[in-house]
Amino acid sequence: MMNISLESSLTIQELAEEICRRCVSLLSSQDGTVVTRAVGLLSRILPASPAAVEEAVKQGLLKKMIRFLKVGGQITSGYAIKTLAVCSKSSRQAQEEIVRLDKKCSLLLKLLHSEDEAMAGNAAFCLGRCLEVPGMATTLLGTDVVRVLLKLAAGDAQKVSVQENAAIALGKLCKADARHIRRLRELNGMA
Repeated sequence: MMNISLESSLTIQELAEEICRRCVSLLSSQDGTVVTRAVGLLSRILPASPAAVEEAVKQGLLKKMIRFLKVGGQITSGYAIKTLAVCSKSSRQAQEEIVRLDKKCSLLLKLLHSEDEAMAGNAAFCLGRCLEVPGMATTLLGTDVVRVLLKLAAGDAQKVSVQENAAIALGKLCKADARHIRRLRELNGMA
């Protein structure tokens, strides 16, 4: 299934909701390999269907992904943050749920420090989407979010997509709460 899901097709789109339901049911397995593969498949199937995202959010998928990010291995965590990013992209409910589950987005902030650029990029993307939730930028006052995003956006990351996601998140952060602009100026981020 993982290989088949690499390329989007009409069949994948038609079956996305059913595949997601089955994957979500597998997330409670005691077998770590089964869980990792189920999360991986979700990260590839969900982008094909906004309806599948909505269904997965209703089934409590986000809470499970947050849990996997806290205790999962590197591979499972990589799939989990990608799944959160996909959900936050197409669902306002997902954005609000992520903000509710990850107080002060501490988990997303931690992932921004990841040496794995894909994880850092997906965390920046997800954070940028979560900043659309009213009040989120204010809760990040006093954290090192501006410094970390600026560092990623200014070229610490090798991948352009990571730099772009960090820059977009930084822009949304400053737009949502102007007090972050002051910190950006202190860090010479506005030349």
